[in-house]
Amino acid sequence: IPAGMVGEIVESQQGMRYFERGTARELVHPKVDPFWSAFGKAASQGG
Repeated sequence: IPAGMVGEIVESQQGMRYFERGTARELVHPKVDPFWSAFGKAASQGG
């Protein structure tokens, strides 16, 4: 399985960021995982 290094662990004070085209952007964790909303909807509809 091909693999590559995609990040690094840093001190928490540095926050969570990703880089897109050389620009640092803040990585914000979603409050609610959209999977569970879709799963709940499908389950309630019998799918």
